[in-house]
Amino acid sequence: MLRMLTCLLWVVLTVFSCVNPIRVLDEGDYTRAYELSKRQIDRRLKRHKALKPEQCIALHGSYRQWQDELTRQVTVLADNTDSARWLRLHALYAEMLALRRDIAAYETVVPDLVFNYDIASLERLTERARVQAADYCYGQAQQRLTAARQGHKQSAREAHHWLSRSLEYAPERLEYQPLLAEMDDLGTVRLLVSPLAGGHSWQGATLAEYFNRRQQACWRRDWLEVCYRPTDRRIDYYVETEVFRASVSPDLEDRDRDCYEKKVQDGTKTVEEEIKQGDSTVVIRKQVPIMITVRGCITTVQQYKEAGGALRVHLYPAQSEYATQSWELYGYENWQNEFEICEGDARALPKCCYGSCQIYPSNHAMLCDVANTLQHKLRSSLLRHFSDTQISRQNRGFWAWLSEGS
Repeated sequence: MLRMLTCLLWVVLTVFSCVNPIRVLDEGDYTRAYELSKRQIDRRLKRHKALKPEQCIALHGSYRQWQDELTRQVTVLADNTDSARWLRLHALYAEMLALRRDIAAYETVVPDLVFNYDIASLERLTERARVQAADYCYGQAQQRLTAARQGHKQSAREAHHWLSRSLEYAPERLEYQPLLAEMDDLGTVRLLVSPLAGGHSWQGATLAEYFNRRQQACWRRDWLEVCYRPTDRRIDYYVETEVFRASVSPDLEDRDRDCYEKKVQDGTKTVEEEIKQGDSTVVIRKQVPIMITVRGCITTVQQYKEAGGALRVHLYPAQSEYATQSWELYGYENWQNEFEICEGDARALPKCCYGSCQIYPSNHAMLCDVANTLQHKLRSSLLRHFSDTQISRQNRGFWAWLSEGS
């Protein structure tokens, strides 16, 4: 098997190495032609063999086409007065610089390479574009600060995006960090969930105790932050919850009994049998099986226990005494175990019994599981209600659209 894989790999490499980069270049794929010609040249140099003319021609031509295309795009953008051009210019200059540094290793082996820029010039251009791109992103953030500070959360999120972009270009500008944190705070929808009220039953009180005990201080998903303890930060909405139903069943059990009957051999016995042979009688002794009827039963036992709870959720804006929306959440947990009890003669039974009796979970353990379920359901319902907050701060697709739109 290993030999077969080795042969297959050798065939693939041989075929790949035989691809003519000039043909690929003629098809217009100069980036692939560049990589192919480099790989073939590296292989020849490693074996201390002279380069083939077509390999040098392919590297020369593919690099020239790639370089000229990047230069053409730079020229078009240079005639544009829109400051947003610096974002694309930085990417182009960075690509040109990387390509120029890459081809530098072949200057001594491939003659007549033509360069539109030297490395030092490209480094200066890339650095200038980096600074200009950082300034442009910061300017975009500045345009949204007033609306963000007036309570427009989408503006705060867009400002946060542009500040993050600016810091990607210029990470040394640490003075932007406080403003970035401010926009992060202003763009976040923050909820404060009051402790769950348990009602008057012991089940409701126990459910509320576990619900409140197991909550972390704050939980965040994208632009939504849910706090379960008082905080000195700005609160946009208050969430009140109350138990209106909680129950735990007793330890329950269902039994199903099936009985079986079967005839089996239970040893042998010796019997005498008289056989006539002409005028005489011969007595023959032989062993015969002893057959008896055996009986047995299999009792299938199903143990189960159930618990459930229901909450009412009320959502209040921070500046209002009236709930803008209310809904209900339901949680249910079910514990079960099944085993069999064999009785009677095992020879009558069609199978062996399985399982064993288990200790029932406590009422508190069941209500704890219900509390966990309700916690997850509360978070999910809040995420659905504030679905506009689920635009990740790392969602490149959305922010790319935003960049184009601006």
